[in-house]
Amino acid sequence: MSWAIGLHDQLVKYIGYLQDRINLMSNNSSEVPIDHIDAIHLPGLNRKEKANVIKIELGNRLASHNELVEEWSENLMWLWDHCQPVENQSFLNTWKALLQDVRKEGYANSINSVDIDETLEDDILHEVADDGEDANDVPQSYF
Repeated sequence: MSWAIGLHDQLVKYIGYLQDRINLMSNNSSEVPIDHIDAIHLPGLNRKEKANVIKIELGNRLASHNELVEEWSENLMWLWDHCQPVENQSFLNTWKALLQDVRKEGYANSINSVDIDETLEDDILHEVADDGEDANDVPQSYF
């Protein structure tokens, strides 16, 4: 339980950290100090794009982790009720708070994933759309 709570907290904090950096870079309000993210080698991406790609990946990891937490929760609650002393109730309350956060994040992620899917679909259609222009370039031996 504690590792699941800890991982969730780390992912949420780091996603927030990256979002803050992205906002600062977008506003050009001040020089954003270089950090360990800048040392990660991702060719072809500027600092803002790199931070955004990493933030999206961490968001995907958070969504997977949240799924796992929800899947385990019912069994964990049953085990807790049958195996833990009453003095450990505060830890169960922490788990229940995590579960509430997970459910809120799940709703927010489902809304964001629709926007991301539509954006991705638009990009693919513009970049890879087969308009038939290359049909005459295919050698006859392919038929």
